[in-house]
Formats: sequence, C-alpha cells, structure tokens
Amino acid sequence: MNVATPPASGPGLLRRLLLQPAALLALEAGLVFGLLIVLLSMPFLRMGLEKAKAGFDHHLMELASVIASRIDGDLHETLMSREQQSGEVHDKLQSVLVRIQNAVPSIHALYTMRYRDGGLVIILDAARSADLVRPTDPPSFLTEPLDFDLANEPDTIPTLMAGQAYVDRGAYDSGGTRRPMRSVSAPIRDAAGNVVAILGMDYEESLYAAEFERRRDHLLRVAATLDGLLVLGVMGLVYWLRRSIGRALDDLALESSTDALTRLGNRRSFDLRLQQAVNAARERQTPLSVLVLDADRFKEVNDSWGHPVGDAVLTRIADCLRAERNPPRDIFRVGGEEFAMLLPGVVALDAIGLYNRLNEAIRRPMVLPAARIEITMSGGIAELDPRTSESPEDLLLRADAALYLAKNLGRDNATIAPPAGS
Repeated sequence: MNVATPPASGPGLLRRLLLQPAALLALEAGLVFGLLIVLLSMPFLRMGLEKAKAGFDHHLMELASVIASRIDGDLHETLMSREQQSGEVHDKLQSVLVRIQNAVPSIHALYTMRYRDGGLVIILDAARSADLVRPTDPPSFLTEPLDFDLANEPDTIPTLMAGQAYVDRGAYDSGGTRRPMRSVSAPIRDAAGNVVAILGMDYEESLYAAEFERRRDHLLRVAATLDGLLVLGVMGLVYWLRRSIGRALDDLALESSTDALTRLGNRRSFDLRLQQAVNAARERQTPLSVLVLDADRFKEVNDSWGHPVGDAVLTRIADCLRAERNPPRDIFRVGGEEFAMLLPGVVALDAIGLYNRLNEAIRRPMVLPAARIEITMSGGIAELDPRTSESPEDLLLRADAALYLAKNLGRDNATIAPPAGS
C-alpha cells in the first residue's frame, strides 16, 4: 500500500475483509492471534523456567550441605598442606567423597578446599581415588574440578564463611565444548561449629538445561507453526502451551523430591511430608508413628560386591517397603541405606508388627548372578502424642535414638522410643 493513501474507513475495511477468501482471512487472523499468544506466553514461560532453575539450585545447595556435614572438620584440619595429603586420615575423608560420588552419577566432581592467600586450594579430590567409578568414555571436562573464579564471584567466600551454601551458575568451556554446569560449595565445620573448609561439588546440568531449552524451543516452534490456523486452533494452542509448561515444572519438581535410585521420596520430601503428617495428627487427634530403618552392615555389601550390587540391594529393599504400604507416598529413602516410613493412625506397638513383616521379607536371600546377599534391617519407632506440642524434628530424633539403640543391641531388631518428655 502506498504510504500516501489515506486509511480506509471502518465500513470499507470491513467490506474488504469480508470479500477476502476464507483461507486468507483465517491465515491473517491466525497470524495476529498467534503473535499475541507468543508475546503473552513468553513472560509466563520465562517465569516458569526461572522458578524451576531456582528450585534446582536450592536442591543442589541442600545436597552439598548434606555432603559437607559428612566431612569431619577437625580431621580435615590436620591436612594442612599437600605434603600431608596422604595417609590414613586423608584416605578416610576421601573415601567419604568417593562413596557419595559413586552413589550419585550426576555429580561429576567432589572435592574439598581451603581459603588461603586470597584463593581456594584443593585439599581432597575424589577424582584422585582409584575407587571412583568413572564413565567408560569420560568427557574432557571431567578431568579436573571446576574452581570458582573469585574475581567474578565476590560473594562466594563471605557467603560460605557465614555458614551458607553457594551456587556458581557459570557455564564452563572444556574440550572445545561449552557445557552448562553448576559448581556448588558448602561450608565444612569443626566440632565447635566453625567453618574450617569448603566442600566443592560440580554437578552436570546439561540434562536439565537441555530440557529447559528443548521445551522452550518446542513451544515457540509450535506457536509459529499454528499462526495460520483459525482462531479456534490458536485458542487451543494456548491451552496446550500452559499444559506443557505445567508438565515441565511438575517433572522438575518430581526430580527434586524423588530418590533417583529407588524412586521413593527423598529426604527433602520426607521433611515436608513429616510436617504435614504431624499437623494432620494434631488436627484430627489421631496417633502418628515414624519408623526409621537402616540396612545392617550394608558397607560390607558394597565393599565385597561393589556398588552395583549395593544399588540392587537398596532397590530390593524399596520394593519390599512398597509392597507392604500402598500407596507408597509415605515411604522415603532419607540416606545412603536408611529409609523412613510415616504411619498415620498407627500406634507404636502396631508399627513393631509392620517392622517384623518388612524385616522378614527383606532378609530372604537375594540371589544375583555374581552374589547371594542376605541382609537385615534395624528399626527405630517413635509415636507422636497429638496432645503434645512435640516438633517434627524432635519426633524424628526420638525415632533415630531408638534406631541407634537397636543397632547397639545387636542389629536385626527394632526398639520403640520412650514417650516425649519422659
């Protein structure tokens, strides 16, 4: 249209539109609505992805903090220089990192650092251990840990010294390929609670990052393709986009609350569900029991048969727990070989019967091609009195104390914790 031509009047424009072929009119309408839909959906898509990434970061900081709590800060202080990074203490601390990294395949590096002369010095490194299970064809970026660039991350040291975990969200060039990684640090404390060292964890983000990018690009391509459809088709696309974004966030939420090996709830989801169960028990004035279970001498299984067999044993234990409690929303793997069950409406004496059935099923020999495994479980039970103000944390501490007592009494048994305040 010539720019000098005056704009068409309302009736003239309407008449011109009505005279257009139906296909062309549908294409124009679809293009207009399609562009509007893309523009309107982008902020929601961006917000959803940022929320999912923030949740992923929080999950990694929790994971790093849990791992850091497994490192004895006082022993770590004895490793003051590289010349002292050998011997029994070094091997003991490094073996903790190796076991954890072997158990969590997405962790690509685990190491400890000390802040010295304005920089971070690596003290322990799981990659130096011959016991670390490495991929058959490791990518080049696995050859060494990814240290923080303190010049670009000025908040790193103050945050860690304040006792909080820290996430470096940078992507790292390695082997000519820019790979998205999360480098996470958490403080290591001594017995007095002082921060004496730093745990470093490099976590492969590519699966999550690729999922973010794939979903975003897919949604944009679909929106552009459907620009030519009728208004009804465009409105249907809005519904599809929202459902797709919701599914992506649900999938990520599930990943952050589920144990990857057993598909049971993890420690994070256990803590949330425990609070809900305690609140419900008080509201309804019904009992609630917590049963914690720990596989006896599980380390001997890993040491004798290797971690793949250990993983198979843990999976078998999870299956036995699921078979006894259906649905399995109140069954969790809260540690390496430690499990927990929430039992709403169940008193401690009945929980003992549940423990006996579970232990009987689990102790049946497990025959594998390379091994015959017999394992038992020790248990600790604590019952909540809904009339008291006992916190979920204290309830769990009582159950853990009962578990430790069962271990000290010879394992392969369960004990009931005394009532709160007794």
